[in-house]
Amino acid sequence: MPMLKFKIQGLINSIRIPQTAAYQNTELTPKKTHIAGMLTNIMGKDEKFYYKELLPNILVGIVPVTLENLFTDFWRFDKWSQNILGGKGTVKREKLYKPEYLVYIKIRDKNLFNEINTSLKLEKRVPSLGMDDEMILIRDIKEIDENYFSLGNKVDIHSIFPYENIKNYSFYKYEGRNRLIIPPRIVNTNLIFEFNEGNPPRKPKKFVNIVEFIGGFCKVYFLKEYPYNIVSDENVNIILW
Repeated sequence: MPMLKFKIQGLINSIRIPQTAAYQNTELTPKKTHIAGMLTNIMGKDEKFYYKELLPNILVGIVPVTLENLFTDFWRFDKWSQNILGGKGTVKREKLYKPEYLVYIKIRDKNLFNEINTSLKLEKRVPSLGMDDEMILIRDIKEIDENYFSLGNKVDIHSIFPYENIKNYSFYKYEGRNRLIIPPRIVNTNLIFEFNEGNPPRKPKKFVNIVEFIGGFCKVYFLKEYPYNIVSDENVNIILW
């Protein structure tokens, strides 16, 4: 079955960790929900399509390629109380400077596969990641074939990955690369939502712990047979989840 592979590059982006408020920390990498949201946007689709059609039916793999820096932006916003302007508020928001990722997508539905492939090349809306004005470039779009390999008890993994069924992992920085290095950390993220027509429109249905990092790869030791697909592409090993 073919897969889609493409590169996304931003200038200034942020992927807010939901639990943060006054100081809004960012995740280092997008997750499955963020990639699905970006695809929904460039396809010109609506929320119902995102929750019902796209998110439950794709697998993603995300490889952090590079990140030049992290910085903090100081926000000022209007406060509202019962539809009345209630003064000003401030918040600090962590930002990613020049992030770059490789994204792999597997879709079983051939029509959906073709529609996503077309939209990556001819976007119906301006692509963004994080906030609406945090635009990105989508480049190097390719169709590749699945290349699964036999799973041993330890594998070098270059993508971010779910922590479930992992016994242990070790982080190794890329040799000879003078780039920002951030060792692994675990971020709890939504995996899928239950969509309702009313208010609120969505309810988190399942959470997953994701190991994310910048500037290296992980040697992963599996607790038992891994439930996700692991594929290899040009000496890069990716977990699809």
